Amino acid sequence: MNTLDSETFARWFDLSTAALPAFAVEKVAAADLRYRRLSPAERDAVVVRILKRLAQGPQSVLDEKRRALWADVWSDQHAKAASGAFSTQALEPGFVSGDAVVRIAGDFALAASPRLELDVYAVVRRILFHQWAGKASAAFEFGSGSAFNLEDLALMYPALPITGLDWAPAAVALVDDMARQRGFKMRGRAFDFFAPDDSLEMPRDAAVFTFCALEQIGPKFEPFVDFLLRKRPAVCVHLEPILEFYRPEQSLVDHLAVAFHSARNYLTGFQTHLKGLESTGRIRIFDERRLGFGSLFHEGYSVIVWQPV
Repeated sequence: MNTLDSETFARWFDLSTAALPAFAVEKVAAADLRYRRLSPAERDAVVVRILKRLAQGPQSVLDEKRRALWADVWSDQHAKAASGAFSTQALEPGFVSGDAVVRIAGDFALAASPRLELDVYAVVRRILFHQWAGKASAAFEFGSGSAFNLEDLALMYPALPITGLDWAPAAVALVDDMARQRGFKMRGRAFDFFAPDDSLEMPRDAAVFTFCALEQIGPKFEPFVDFLLRKRPAVCVHLEPILEFYRPEQSLVDHLAVAFHSARNYLTGFQTHLKGLESTGRIRIFDERRLGFGSLFHEGYSVIVWQPV
């Protein structure tokens, strides 16, 4: 058995282990992050499984019917969170699959725990909060969903004003209700990526985060990027599937991820667009990194950090 230890996460972010935040190191120590590589027969079976899923024609995330689906998802999540007193476990979303097969360092692996993806996600976001939220005067998560990312941010920086934004009313209410229940300094607010609301006040030294949220808007990210250019926060941090990071001509695993990503109409052209803005002096890109970690079908955990100029 291999394990994703503190040294692994430090290497993913080009840090020393001493530079990792204690809140992340505690999670690594508490979680079961063991995994093993697949046998050739097991790997073939995984590939066949993915090909069968692709043959079914995965539904595009841009289908208008999915808005109603997500409204129901967040209503159910709100009820679950409220019944669990907005505890960490009650906030965990159902969309993180819990599948035993994951992607690590460019190949498939079998996790010892079905929580491995969820726990890795927690460690990664805590590192990103530590790197980019500590000096901000306010933080905003767009597409906050179940608010489980915001819980970690509030625990790490209890004095930091936090806003969780989502288009679904139930997700907005979840943030407000959790703030009241847990005593967090946060609020919820409605926000539509396709029609950004310029009345939102954002200080210039604010930190903006998205976590697996832009993936749902496919190629239609420009209204949101333009909104951020107008608001000019200090930093914009995205943990998303980045199509441009794959190397499908070199890797079967990447080829299958691209096929799934494309069939689902996940975030497309985002890095290329940001590169174009940087080339014209409109933004500064601080970091771009492919962590090499993902779920059965694709890698949803690549990092891009930038700042409007």
